Amino acid sequence: MSSTKKLIIYNDPNSAPCRAVVSFCKLNNIPFELVETSVAKMQVFQPEFKKINPIQQIPAIKEIDTQTGEEWTLGESHAILRYLINTRQLPDHWYPKEPRLRAKVDQYLDWHHTFLRQGSSIFVFMKLFAPKLFQKTLPEEQLKFQFTYLTRSLSLMERWLAQSKYLCGEQMTIADISAACELIQTKFIAFDLAKWPKVQAWLKHMVEENPTILEVHQPFLKFASELTGQAKL
Repeated sequence: MSSTKKLIIYNDPNSAPCRAVVSFCKLNNIPFELVETSVAKMQVFQPEFKKINPIQQIPAIKEIDTQTGEEWTLGESHAILRYLINTRQLPDHWYPKEPRLRAKVDQYLDWHHTFLRQGSSIFVFMKLFAPKLFQKTLPEEQLKFQFTYLTRSLSLMERWLAQSKYLCGEQMTIADISAACELIQTKFIAFDLAKWPKVQAWLKHMVEENPTILEVHQPFLKFASELTGQAKL
């Protein structure tokens, strides 16, 4: 893509989808500017942000043509990741052009928000953020419901990882980035991945082989550590 395009990412470091987009950009040396947009401070509901993303969710991006001033915006982390790949010269393994390989990545991405994210992020919110930040104790049946989402998702991931090194084959894709950013946060609710040894080994490999991902997580890890009194990763 032409260097006349400036990329702005509207980001909350406590959001796993935001961390996935930022991690991907850093891993691929894509220049960007961060605009911190806090969900807790209700900044996503401000009129200015609604112009960026009418859905009023993060992450969102804005691309500005520095020559013409033209602006273009996009929301949804997986749509953003696909767009970045389609508009930049990046390694094919992230989102393979081969139709069947790409379809497997799309399958995961379509599944992710309904299952793993429903389990991971909402369960983490209920167990960590709701009691610590809002002094709310949520009903036990609600916690059990989200816990079931998480464990079923992990069991399916365990089956996928029994067949290949990564979630969608033998090379890392954007599916792995998205999933890793969800699961790193489970450390702070004392969630033990040992029941899913292949998932546990895959996540360890993702963090160790891609230290940039852990670097992007530092603001969130610091915040979560302060809430729980646990040491950072």
